[in-house]
Amino acid sequence: MRRAAALAAVLVVAGACGGPPPPAAAPALRLALTERSPVGARLVLVDEHGDRWAVLGRGALDDRDEQAAFSPDGRWLAFVSTRGRGDRGTSLWVMPAGVGATAVRLTDGTGTDVDPTWTADGRAVVFARRRDAWFELWQVEVRGADAGLAVGTPRQLSAGRGHRVSPSVSADGDIAYQEIDRGVSRIAILGRDGATVFATDGPADVTPAWRPGTAALAFARRTPRGGLDLWLLEGDGAARSLAELPDTDDSGPRWSRDGRWLFATATSRDPDDDFAAVVYLDAADPAAPPRMLRDRVGAIPRQGPAPAAVDLDARALAAGPAFTPAVAEARRERARERERARERAAAADRLADAGVDGAL
Repeated sequence: MRRAAALAAVLVVAGACGGPPPPAAAPALRLALTERSPVGARLVLVDEHGDRWAVLGRGALDDRDEQAAFSPDGRWLAFVSTRGRGDRGTSLWVMPAGVGATAVRLTDGTGTDVDPTWTADGRAVVFARRRDAWFELWQVEVRGADAGLAVGTPRQLSAGRGHRVSPSVSADGDIAYQEIDRGVSRIAILGRDGATVFATDGPADVTPAWRPGTAALAFARRTPRGGLDLWLLEGDGAARSLAELPDTDDSGPRWSRDGRWLFATATSRDPDDDFAAVVYLDAADPAAPPRMLRDRVGAIPRQGPAPAAVDLDARALAAGPAFTPAVAEARRERARERERARERAAAADRLADAGVDGAL
């Protein structure tokens, strides 16, 4: 209704003036996420209702743009992309945080680069890079100015056996990350002094994220019943479950700037189902149900939520649809769409058999 009313008002003014309407102002950035397509993936801007407002940083149709991360001052958006790489891996890119901005490459394409996260001062991006057998933690300095972007030379932060991925940098500069070695995945912390401690014992703890203003970490844990659920590791080392959703694996948590809202990606546990959606929790109200960030046009496959460095609309988020029934409705929608696709294909076959050219 909000977009429809705004469009109607523009059309009335245009008709009265006898000319084309002025260009609409670019919407403020609220949340960025990735929407998948059959051939690629793109970053889009959505609001707290889940409605898409714009596409961010358009690449080629078959490019995959994902894993967005806003700088702490809100000026820049780093992300992972296959641009210029094809099937040869991914690089980091960065662009001004605005609709219609041009993205520039942040890393040189000599490795497979993933999982960007900014340092608290906004002067560097920490990420995971694989050049040989293992993913390791790296850092690249990024200095923004009105004249452009200055990018430093990436430097390696870790080394050793196993993968080190999914970094998250605290306000004090400690880097929480996921270490995978010999089939065990644990949450580790690389301190500013270079020492590493393990915050969890595993065996399947993944994707940590520091809660702003605290020593707590959100992460995902595979529980005995087989699913990935969202957990919170308090500063005293105590871990507690935040949400247990029956049909999805939930990971990649990201906090809003004020530490109230926790967003994550939910994917189907059924290997034959490519369902993906953004789930979020209200940490200020533990009794509130997990909710889905759902566009009013339908449940579009979405992942990798990134809250902007702004105060989000709490009223709109609190009114979002409860996640479990929203997932059920999304699956019904997809079933109806698959049935319509089968009917269109059958109709096309009948026309072809009858010798009628053309497509429906």
